[in-house]
Amino acid sequence: NHPVGMIGGAMDAEIPAGYQTGNFVCEMLPAVEQWSNTYYAPTVIQPPGMPGHDFTGYVFISSEPGQVIYRHDCTSGDHEECVIDNQFGTYRNELQLAQKFYSAAPFLVMAYINSASYPDSANGIGGPSEFSILPRQQYSKTVVFETPASSGNITPYDNYANIICRANDARNTTFDGKGVIGYSAQCIDDTFEVFNMPHMGPGAHIVRGNSGVAVYIYGYGYNEAYAWSMEG
Repeated sequence: NHPVGMIGGAMDAEIPAGYQTGNFVCEMLPAVEQWSNTYYAPTVIQPPGMPGHDFTGYVFISSEPGQVIYRHDCTSGDHEECVIDNQFGTYRNELQLAQKFYSAAPFLVMAYINSASYPDSANGIGGPSEFSILPRQQYSKTVVFETPASSGNITPYDNYANIICRANDARNTTFDGKGVIGYSAQCIDDTFEVFNMPHMGPGAHIVRGNSGVAVYIYGYGYNEAYAWSMEG
């Protein structure tokens, strides 16, 4: 009878199942009232020295039985991603490239960085982590976030950020006061694109965009990773 928050987590997560790791993952679960019909999702940059480890895992949760969810990328266009038979049923897939997901009814999208041993059983840099994909209506004009600092003799994380903005607003979008034009980028559709900020130093960072941005932050260590999403 009063609002509550819920955090879901797992110890010794295997993402996907069968690819062992020792990592813990957790995430604040978005309320059903915040689910959306449309999402724009980045693809995570693969860990350094780990070629072929650049798949992003996605889990979709439906809001109604028989829900059809579609996706779009700039290379292959539109596809029917899945049909989920039951209300609050789930579907999982591995995808490359930045994606637009959309449906006639609201749904939830969670994204996952896979275990370091996926897909070739070669363990090393990286590890499982999870983050929620933000609905378009939650984008904001200013995002402030902080990347973790190293402690003692612990090797610092290799930090990255993916910034999603309108393509026609890219010239007005800044990272730490400098324009994002010139960083590596990937289109999602004819409206939105993703800019990749590599090897960020520890500490606070600021992203600004006139028409609103979403920022996905993640970092790699040996056999571990972290990730979260930021909209303001």
